[in-house]
Amino acid sequence: MTTSIFLRLLRVLPTKSMKDVPKGFVAVYVGESRRRFVIPVSFFSLPYSRVLMERATEEYGFKQEGGLRLPCDEEYFQDIMVRCYGKQFKKKDVSKGSVAVYVGQNMRRFVIPVSYLALPDFRVLMERAAEEYGFEQEGGLRLPCQEDDFQIILVRCFRKLRMS
Repeated sequence: MTTSIFLRLLRVLPTKSMKDVPKGFVAVYVGESRRRFVIPVSFFSLPYSRVLMERATEEYGFKQEGGLRLPCDEEYFQDIMVRCYGKQFKKKDVSKGSVAVYVGQNMRRFVIPVSYLALPDFRVLMERAAEEYGFEQEGGLRLPCQEDDFQIILVRCFRKLRMS
């Protein structure tokens, strides 16, 4: 049943959204922010997918606009993917002395040196993150900042550390 639901949903997906998806994979959108994940088609043959697919058809129907949406939050979906596919689904590890941060509406991932966190520009961002998201963020350190502004901050931090 899950496979047939998946195939029906897949037929109505716009082809332009699948251009950058490798063969044997499909793009899905998860959570309120509609974060995009490219996952193996084999996921839809696993027991975990049955519930998600049934909920997707109940909540969104068979004709979803803008791609295949799954009705769950990002953390739950990532947890399922790690259980199904192991660590290969997790993002690449962050090297020692660095930290991954997520910025902007699309939660773009940046890996930055830990030393940046002590600089004034980052202190302001960290204070804003604590106010906005709290101290116990799951799924990575989110910073309340637009990508363009964050890149400017990165350049400033690089210059400050290079001059010292």
